[in-house]
Amino acid sequence: MRYLLVDDEPLVLRDMGRTVKEILPGEEIFCAGNCVDALRYVEKGRVYVAFLDIDMPEMNGLELAKHLKDLQPDINIVFVTAYSEYMGEAWDLYVSGYLLKPVQKEAIKKSLKNLRFLPSREEGKLNIQCFGNFECFYHGEPVKFERVKSKEFFACLIDQRGAKVGTNELRTLLFEEDVDSVKKRSYIRTLASDIRKTLKGCNLENVLMHERDCYYVNLSKVDCDYFRYLNGDTAAVNSYHGEYMKQYSWAEMTVGSLEKS
Repeated sequence: MRYLLVDDEPLVLRDMGRTVKEILPGEEIFCAGNCVDALRYVEKGRVYVAFLDIDMPEMNGLELAKHLKDLQPDINIVFVTAYSEYMGEAWDLYVSGYLLKPVQKEAIKKSLKNLRFLPSREEGKLNIQCFGNFECFYHGEPVKFERVKSKEFFACLIDQRGAKVGTNELRTLLFEEDVDSVKKRSYIRTLASDIRKTLKGCNLENVLMHERDCYYVNLSKVDCDYFRYLNGDTAAVNSYHGEYMKQYSWAEMTVGSLEKS
């Protein structure tokens, strides 16, 4: 995996680079002394973790983090700074860590164990992120659904962990209404067709399953942080920070069960 370190102070960058290389031998680690080089590096390929100084000329670390997330939404950002007053604004960006200089080796190790976004464990599967916003990735690239409701439809099925979900339940969750209609049933079929088309474009056949009046997900085709959390995976447990599919109000019920667990 690729790691990025950004700091405008050469000596600090050198020492940080040495420490990270000691912790992660064999990994690709790029040290950038300015934001332009950092952005170019991320444009060339996916980065797992970016350690960013905040107080830099021309573009500060907070602004750089926003640009990096535009390029790669699931990049793990860890701020490294001598100032604590940026902490509130930093957490608003849903970062994975905030380290105060001078940074100790153990602090870096701890931040790497508590990352928000985890890499896919199994190649060839659809990688699903439930913690934070609901997102889907394939080979590290975001999967883009044609309709917003198609993505939410798929999120509903992931939330049910392979259980069959009837059209009536989907209608209530997606449209928050109990009125059954031919129009709504037709639209749900359209959404299902959209999901299949999107996943087929990623060479992911047979992820969305349909049986009679129900839909469900073939769990053998997906890798999901939520599922790994429930199985006791340490990295997945550490990546949960109280946020689950936060763009969907119906997901609050699952948040409650996660808090209890």
